[in-house]
Amino acid sequence: MMKAKYIFPILALFFLASCASKGPYVSDDALSMAGQHREVAILPFAVSFDNNYKMMMRQARGRNGDEYWAEQGRLAGLEIQKDFFTVMAKEIEKGRIQKVIQSFAVTNKRLSDAGIPIQQLQNMDKAQLCQILGVDAVLVGTSKVEVFPGGRFSSPGGTRVEARLYDGRSGALIWSDETLQRPSTPYDTPSRLGSMAVDGLVKDLPYRKKRG
Repeated sequence: MMKAKYIFPILALFFLASCASKGPYVSDDALSMAGQHREVAILPFAVSFDNNYKMMMRQARGRNGDEYWAEQGRLAGLEIQKDFFTVMAKEIEKGRIQKVIQSFAVTNKRLSDAGIPIQQLQNMDKAQLCQILGVDAVLVGTSKVEVFPGGRFSSPGGTRVEARLYDGRSGALIWSDETLQRPSTPYDTPSRLGSMAVDGLVKDLPYRKKRG
């Protein structure tokens, strides 16, 4: 499968790496609901790019057009979905999460068979999605590539990732968290920053065993 590739401008070299999180939202009954979940599906993420990033890429590589950016967003959304699956699978192997994660390939095939485009996932009823996928919960998310030019060290931009966990029976939101991963070197592409953000988000899931 073709992999999405994005490159931050060289000015990213001058930024200090950091990760900003607003802290997770956890519903009052999140832990009890999460305890009843056996299988979880991770959906393709909805990815967007701010105009500053598009302008810089246009100047650097001549890339432009709504179709181009829509395809880049689709590929990036599949990539983050796979990243979430991989990180959660590692947590399961280590015994830190005791759930079954539906293969992202199975998830995407069932969505395709049901005629559900990726663009509709954010607004669909989550209980209905869980029924279609045959799971007890779904993880839905968004990501945005942000660039703030002008040497503002306090807000250099980066890749912002938000994840939301919905209960399959009620369709209710039981957990969400958002993080902004900022670049530190020219090698910190939006794709790499997104993967780094996923690592932190998985650690905050209500499925993860707390140490102690």
